[in-house]
Amino acid sequence: MYRDAVTGITVTGTAAVEVRPDRAAVHLGVSAEAPSAAEAMDVLATRVGAVTGALRGAGLGDADIRTAHLSVGQRYDTTGTPNGHVASCATLATIRDLDAVGRVLDVALAAGADRVDGLSLEVSDPSGAYAEALALAIDAAREKARGVARAAGLELGAIEAVTEGAGQVAGPPVMMAEMRMGKGMPVEAGAQEVTASVTVRFATSPGSPGRP
Repeated sequence: MYRDAVTGITVTGTAAVEVRPDRAAVHLGVSAEAPSAAEAMDVLATRVGAVTGALRGAGLGDADIRTAHLSVGQRYDTTGTPNGHVASCATLATIRDLDAVGRVLDVALAAGADRVDGLSLEVSDPSGAYAEALALAIDAAREKARGVARAAGLELGAIEAVTEGAGQVAGPPVMMAEMRMGKGMPVEAGAQEVTASVTVRFATSPGSPGRP
């Protein structure tokens, strides 16, 4: 924060609002090995098709299933000698019912997915929470400016300018290296913070501190 010469005070304000995630994004890995790259890709295509079909059968729509990564390369044995090829694919699945996450993962693993590379909990529409955080951030900036004006013996005036900072939805990802088949894995949604920051310039005038 700083005081502009005579004409005003500029301060920053930040605020956060807690919101509950309502969907999960899961990276599912599928791999295949074969003597040639073409054969590995053929096997992989069959396995990935089975996994995506199982995901659709579990209630996911076409918009909820996306290929995130695809690769094929040489495989080597412990001596460094070429020993066939390995192909792999990562599929990003968006699960819009958090209570169904464990069941959907079990279905995908049963269909041929051999890895769960990561799971993140998301807020599908943070705009309402962000608008609330933005209003609170401006209130925080005004309160800070009042303190500065009081200390400097100035009268705080109206807002002259507002610059919006970068908003953020913060929540730790749930990392999973591997998940075994069995009873559906429970997923706890917890809460995430939607934050907003602003830089606000207030007019000032000489005199006793006052309210804007």
